[in-house]
Amino acid sequence: MHTVIQMNSIEELDETILQSLKTLFKDKRVTVTISDSWDETEYLLSNETNKNHLLASLEQVKNGQFISFHSVEDLEKSFHDNQTK
Repeated sequence: MHTVIQMNSIEELDETILQSLKTLFKDKRVTVTISDSWDETEYLLSNETNKNHLLASLEQVKNGQFISFHSVEDLEKSFHDNQTK
C-alpha cells in the first residue's frame, strides 16, 4: 500500500494522523519519508518559459480571450494541429 499525506506545514502532523497511519499499516513494515514540497504555482513559475506562458495566459483571460471547444474531438484536433506547426 502507498499513502501520501500532503500538508501545508509540519505543524499539521498531529496524533490523529499518526493513529490513522498506525491503523492502516498495523503489523506491516513501513518506510516513512518526509520531504519538503513545492507549491504548484511556485513550481510552474520557477521556469522562465512556463512563467511567461502562464502570465500570457492570464492576460488573455483578463482581456476576455477564451478558447472553447464543442467536444473532446475538437480539442484533440486543435492540439494535434498545433503540434504539427
